[in-house]
Order: sequence, then C-alpha cells, then structure tokens
Amino acid sequence: MQEGRHAHTLLVQIFALLLLRPPWREIHRVVENVPAHVRALELLLLHGDWGEKVPEAMSAPALPPRKFLRPSPEMAEPEPPSDAALNDAEWYWGDITREEVNEKLGNTPDGTFLVRNASNKSGEYTLTLRKAGTNKLIKICHKNGMYGFSEPFIFSSVVDLIYYYRKSSLAQYNASLDIKLKYPISRFNQEDEIGLALSMEKMAKKLADITTQHKDKLKAYLKLKDEVDKLGKEIEHKQGIATDSFNEITKLFKEHLEQLQNQRKDANANEWKAIDNQCELIQRNKMSVDDCRSLLQENVKQQIALLKSMEREMLNHKYELTTLTKQRDQYVRWLRMKGMKQTQIDQMFTPGALAVGTESDPDLLPHLNESTWLLGECSRVDATNLLANKPNGTFLVRPSALGPHALSIVCNGVVNHCIIYQGERGFGFAEPFNIYKSMKDLVLHYASNSLEEHNEELKTCLMYPVFSIVANRESAGGAVITRLGYH
Repeated sequence: MQEGRHAHTLLVQIFALLLLRPPWREIHRVVENVPAHVRALELLLLHGDWGEKVPEAMSAPALPPRKFLRPSPEMAEPEPPSDAALNDAEWYWGDITREEVNEKLGNTPDGTFLVRNASNKSGEYTLTLRKAGTNKLIKICHKNGMYGFSEPFIFSSVVDLIYYYRKSSLAQYNASLDIKLKYPISRFNQEDEIGLALSMEKMAKKLADITTQHKDKLKAYLKLKDEVDKLGKEIEHKQGIATDSFNEITKLFKEHLEQLQNQRKDANANEWKAIDNQCELIQRNKMSVDDCRSLLQENVKQQIALLKSMEREMLNHKYELTTLTKQRDQYVRWLRMKGMKQTQIDQMFTPGALAVGTESDPDLLPHLNESTWLLGECSRVDATNLLANKPNGTFLVRPSALGPHALSIVCNGVVNHCIIYQGERGFGFAEPFNIYKSMKDLVLHYASNSLEEHNEELKTCLMYPVFSIVANRESAGGAVITRLGYH
C-alpha cells in the first residue's frame, strides 16, 4: 500500500476500472476516462445513501470473542491455593496408571485435567490435559523445592502451579497449548466441576448453535470456492486471450507503419503529408493500445492479489470448519454418554426443536428438515468431499447435469451417485417407480426401506442426512472413493 494513501481511496481506483469500464472492443477509452470514472465512484461512495460511514483509514479487524467450552458463567472460579497439602487437592490422584487416566478423561471436553505421580517414581508428577479431543501428558518437574514445566521453576508447590494455569493459558509454556486447566476430574465422591457447569439442556443448546455455525460456515466456504474458481478463470483469460489480442493489434500497427514508410519512398512530395498524417494517427493508436495493455496488466496483478487473499480466507474457513466439527463431536459424545437419544440429537439442526427427555419418535426424523440433505448448489466433487469419512447411510441430494437431481450416499465406505428422475407421476430412480410426489416423500420412503430394491449393491437406507449429527462418527471408514457407473 502506498504511504499516506487511505485504503478506501485505493479501492475506489480498483473498482472504478472494474465497474465502469467500456466494452473490450473500445478498451482504449479507459485511459482517457479513468479520472472521470474514479471521481464518479468517489461521489457515489461519499454522498450516496448507503447507511454506512466511509472509514477514515484501514484498521486491523477486531479479534473474535474467544470461545470457551464453559457455556455458563455460573461455574465458580478456582479458589487461591491454601496451605493444604497436595493430597487434599481433588484433582490429585496419586499412583494411578496411564490406562486409568485415559479411562477417566475419555469423552470429556477440552480443558479437563488431573495430576498423578510420574511413572519414574522420582518425586515428579504428570499433568494429563484434554486438548483437541486427545490427552496431552505434561511432566511437572522440580528442583531445589521449586516446581514447573520447564526451567526456570518458579512455583513453590504443585498446588500453586495448577492454580496459576487454571487462570492463565498454558500457551506461555507451549504455544500449541492455548488452553486453561478448566475442569478438574475430582477423586472425591461428589459431582465434578463439569457436571456442575454443564447441564444437558445447556449442552443441547450449545450443540444446536455450533451445528448452525458449521452449516453457515460450510455454505460460505462453498460460495467462496465458487468465486475463487471464477476469478481464476477470468485471470487466465486475461493473461491468455486478451494479452494475445493486444500483441496481435500491436503487430498489425507495426506492419501498417512499415507499409506506409515504404509507400512514402515511392510517393511524390505532394503525397508525403497525407502519409505522414496516417503514420502519426497509427502511432497514437498504438500508444493508446500500449496504455490499455499496461492497464490490463495492472488489473491482472490486482486480481491475482485478490485471488490470493480469497484463498487465504478459504484456508481460514477450512480451519474453522475443522474446529467446529471437533467441538460438535465432543458435545455429541457427552450427550450420548448422558443418555440422550440420537433422534433428539439430530434435531440440533433446528434450534429450539429439541425435546429433551422424550422417547424416540418417527416425527423427530431429521429427514423432515430438507435443509439437512437438499443442497441447491453442490457438484459431484463437492458431494464426494462432504461425504468423505462419513458413516454408511449418510446422504445428500444435489443438482445433476444428467437429470434434475442426484442422490449421493455412502455405502460400504464408498460414495455412490444415482440419478433421480422426474416423470409425470413424480420422482424416482427408474420407471415405473417414479411415484413420489415430492423429493421429501422419496427420501422418507427410503429412510426406512433399503435402496437394494433399486440397486442390489446399495444395501442401506437413507439413514443420516449429511448435515445431521450421527452417532459413532469415529467409526466412519477410511478412504472414500467414487464408484464408477453412477452420475
């Protein structure tokens, strides 16, 4: 960015070239019209009734609020350490094995922890912390009566160390551990801090919110991906065909000038002035074309910079999707562990529709919500990516180039694609069975009937809409490939 120039002023110059440019056949007019176009766009931005104030200068984007697994402020902050011995700490488990620790921390939220004696029996301790769905083992060392994770040791006791990191992030010790010690696993016969803080109702609401965020983020990612593809093609066109056209025009001008110069040699003095005028006109046109080519090259550079920015934004979306997926799975495991039924969990895609404590009911099927399986904009490749590593029976319905719609479903760890036809009597996979009045009717039928009646290799029902929460997500198969023979 040029020093002393406001960001919005530079944007005006860029978008003036994009929004107010003439047709390509008259592209040379851009050169003389740029100042007027820039001024026109500035006036529109400054005086138009947009309901927004033009920023005085670019500022760093605000950091989003940090997300905590603790859904309620009701949880009490840890009390300062007293003179009590380590043996009185609820999170200290003494001589227990690593296997026992893994069992106690299984299916717990990030930030859950406990401390045990180190296996080497040298008076040191091991902190086990739940982070990103796995257990992290951190050695607590001591020297000259002081404790810590690494030198210099600054804590006078293990209790002091744990208390400090319950209020401060462990990122001070390890940059990859940006988390606090939130939830101690208590060895006393009382409900631990997790149980006190996280009721099923609050967890269910949090899961519904995360599910909605995941769906919105996925839509934004797919939309951005489409824009990146279009911009990439436009850049490729400008770098190829448009550049070749300028080169060809320049070549024609050069050849024409050579012809006029040769004619001048054979012409008499009375014809020299007319020939010179033509040469001068061609030279001006050639300079105009050169200016347009330079302008095009600058425009391509700007678009390439924009493309790189959009690609970085796509990576951020992918990272956020991964984070939301991990958080969602943690809440699902916790709710399932507490006895919530899968049909109830699937209703998290419609916040407020959850009926905690009700019995399983067919009317709670997530299939009734078309937004969980019907995608308006989704290619075959996108469908394969969405269904990768999902359990058998996970499905979606998308547009198809060979028919109105296509069903994409996981069966035996493989993504299959089947055309859905629409006839006079309704939807279906083949005549004379196109009898379902709506796409939802078709999906509800095959939610309880195997697709084997359509294809003997598809021994599954439409079990899980792609945007529903499914049980035992970890058991989904490994590599997913696309079966040939379907469209």
